[in-house]
Amino acid sequence: MGIPLCNPLSEYPGGCLRRCLLSPTHRMNFTRPLRNGFTLVELLLVLALLVVIAGFTVAALDGTLLQSKLRKGVEQVRTAWSEARLQSVSGGERLAFTCLVGGRDFRLTSCNDLIVPQGGNQAAPAAVQQLPEGVVFQSVEARPSTVTASAAQVMPTAAGQWSAPVVFCPNGTSYDAHVVLESSTGRRTQLALRGLTCTAESSDVTNLSERR
Repeated sequence: MGIPLCNPLSEYPGGCLRRCLLSPTHRMNFTRPLRNGFTLVELLLVLALLVVIAGFTVAALDGTLLQSKLRKGVEQVRTAWSEARLQSVSGGERLAFTCLVGGRDFRLTSCNDLIVPQGGNQAAPAAVQQLPEGVVFQSVEARPSTVTASAAQVMPTAAGQWSAPVVFCPNGTSYDAHVVLESSTGRRTQLALRGLTCTAESSDVTNLSERR
């Protein structure tokens, strides 16, 4: 004998009412209206957040790019000094490294070709190389390695003028030199050249008093 099936909506009081409430027609009546979009305030908040994120991203990318360019400029100067030493030893003549203070230009030339007219600090025509864009020579100091720092009379070079020459000799030595490169953000890196060994070391500079 089978068990009779019962309809819970009809067996209990209020079954008709429950059947009515659960019908599709009544369920639609109790459904809350759906939102089809965002409000103007929400859109403005999202746009403002995107602008802030984009600003931080661009600033970070610019700083990283300039830092990479500064390192590349240091390597360019280091390579130029190595080439000057090799050419001086192999060619048997003194070579000079000069750069434009406050600018990006630098060059290698024979010391015999250095011509300084009375009207200003100009170098003889030579192949000019340039630092990466956004990086300039902030300052240059050079003196013979046989002269101590206390006895050397270093005259600062004004911006827009060619620096004092960093001389490389046929015996493999050079002048002692300190070259400071600066990026457009104000970050500085110093490249120090030891004349007796012709070795160059780079370091970050936070202020001008730390150059030495």
